[in-house]
Amino acid sequence: MKSLISFVAIMLVFINISYCQTIQKPDSSKTFYIENKPEFPGGEDSMLKYIANNIIYPITAKENRIQGKVYIGFLITETGNIDSIKVLRGVDNDLDNEAIRVIKNMPKWKPATFKGKNVISHFQLPIKFLIN
Repeated sequence: MKSLISFVAIMLVFINISYCQTIQKPDSSKTFYIENKPEFPGGEDSMLKYIANNIIYPITAKENRIQGKVYIGFLITETGNIDSIKVLRGVDNDLDNEAIRVIKNMPKWKPATFKGKNVISHFQLPIKFLIN
């Protein structure tokens, strides 16, 4: 339990969040510009709590002392759904898959907007796995 608390505390300190100012829809050549970035329900602090409460360090990765930062990229659709989740830079299959699982199960986001309309946007999220 103590190592889990340390892991969560360290993960919360090292999580960084970024977003793109433009996004090109996968099925179109049209580019949208973002005025307001997408937002996890309740904001960044709620997202960090969600990740901390839902991530499960894979047993095999823990036993083999595998740790590192998994960079995940995904789209937030006009309706706030998560789509097209990809590992941008992975560490290990087990850690990569756990990061994907947590992102895939996120609730709907408040989508990005441009000129008052919801638009698709790209979001990148590094998740740090650390064993104490």
